[in-house]
Amino acid sequence: MKKTLILLLAFLLLGAGVFWFTQEDKGHITTIKAGDRDFAVKNVDQIGKIFIADRSGFKVTLDRKDDHWTFNEKHRARPDAIGNLLQTISGIEMKFIPPKNGIPVIVKTLASHGVKVEIYDLQGEIMKTYYVGGTTNNERATYMIMEDAEQPYAMYHPLVDGNLRLRYRIDGDDWRDRTVFTDKSKDIDFISIEYPKQKNKSFKIQRKGNDNDYIVSPFYENVTPKITRPFVRGLGEKFFNDFNRLIAEGYQNEKKDKEAIMSMVPFAIVTVKNKKGEETSVRFHPTGGVDAKDNVIFNPETGSKSDIGRYNVYRSNGDFLLVQQRVFGKIFWQYESFFES
Repeated sequence: MKKTLILLLAFLLLGAGVFWFTQEDKGHITTIKAGDRDFAVKNVDQIGKIFIADRSGFKVTLDRKDDHWTFNEKHRARPDAIGNLLQTISGIEMKFIPPKNGIPVIVKTLASHGVKVEIYDLQGEIMKTYYVGGTTNNERATYMIMEDAEQPYAMYHPLVDGNLRLRYRIDGDDWRDRTVFTDKSKDIDFISIEYPKQKNKSFKIQRKGNDNDYIVSPFYENVTPKITRPFVRGLGEKFFNDFNRLIAEGYQNEKKDKEAIMSMVPFAIVTVKNKKGEETSVRFHPTGGVDAKDNVIFNPETGSKSDIGRYNVYRSNGDFLLVQQRVFGKIFWQYESFFES
């Protein structure tokens, strides 16, 4: 009888312990609101503006326009950077709930070093506000917390390996569209390419009435004889199409020797004018492959010496960029290229 009472008492104590444990766990769970983990905006087409900032003074405003996004209300935003950001915003999921003993440190770090993200709809109404912090120890998830919430979460994206913060916290010019000539070929009316050291290769080309008709003439009309051979039909359209999606490797507006480079005679000066009369002029300075006197010998196949890999580029809007020969070499035609042999 005594043994039975002891077993019964032990069972009751064990049951009480289980009840206390489950209630304690339930008490913890009930402090977590379902909305606190709802970071994703599934329909990104409803997003009209994204504001990103941190305590270091970093601020970025991204606004949706008809066919593109703008960066800080001034420049076109880089399409791939916007695409990566929207992919993250729409697809983030909870990986796990951090353990209790780690929450104070996580929250403190998010408060001091987190990136604040505000997402607005097309009408300018706030949709989400949250903070993005650092990664978990295995770098497979990123700590995030909703504004005015107490519970942080470890979030991840099934298609992204690593730190999600890197998709929100992009510095300055890295947000900017790197397209050098922004007009589509169908909107271009006039192009000139001047080779200051090879004047007889320089030319101007303009649409003539019908979009498929073009007039090509020497850039230096007093220096270069006009070619009277037949114009090869289709080459004008091909040349204009070569100006689609010419992307720079990157901006280098902070380059220390920028002024010295700009003072040198360029390899080429390319000017594009659209049908609205808006003009963009770009100067190309080879980064290598020139002789001691900075001379570049024209190669009809590549447009420049084959060992030139890149150009420092100065655009008429004040930007200084770095571009690759393998991308831009196709536009360095010469005057006689448009005519029959």
